[in-house]
Amino acid sequence: MAFLSIARLKKLIHTHRSLYICTCPGDGLAGMPSHFSGYLLPEAGSPDRPPLDGLCDSLPSSAIEVSVTKEGPAGKADRGHIRVESASPSPSEQEGFRGYWLFVDDQGLQNSDSDLYAFQLLEFQVVDQATGASDARIIGYQETGAHGILEVELPDHRLILVPLIPQHATVDQKSRTVTIVDLASLDPDSQAL
Repeated sequence: MAFLSIARLKKLIHTHRSLYICTCPGDGLAGMPSHFSGYLLPEAGSPDRPPLDGLCDSLPSSAIEVSVTKEGPAGKADRGHIRVESASPSPSEQEGFRGYWLFVDDQGLQNSDSDLYAFQLLEFQVVDQATGASDARIIGYQETGAHGILEVELPDHRLILVPLIPQHATVDQKSRTVTIVDLASLDPDSQAL
């Protein structure tokens, strides 16, 4: 059993109904049924990066068990409204659980062949289309709201950020490959600029 992060509670929009707007790295909320159980963990560090890198075998004792109901337009993968109910009080009456990350047991996901979760990208091979090299690796993922950002480690252990948009990178789920058009063009320290 593993637990993974599927959304961050971005904003409390209705205090008495515990209704939140979410951001969803990897479109995870869309893969859940309309009502499900989950766990909340407070953000740790960057608001764009879930605690425990979004994937863990067991949750810390500080995890808050919640019941979640999706609301709003059905099938809306990139943003959603959810109602969160918990026996534990929220840390703030004004903010509720704003900023917390929603984790679920990965056994509860309704997977289809087209589903891709951000943590799965960490296992994909990286190919630099410009050079044919495949010695870089994905070590993280960030969500900007507009698109994802891949954190790519180069062979010399430097880190570059690659926008996950067709002009820079494409994902082939079948071959488990991320093809980056030109890594050197995205490297601020590259001599190729």
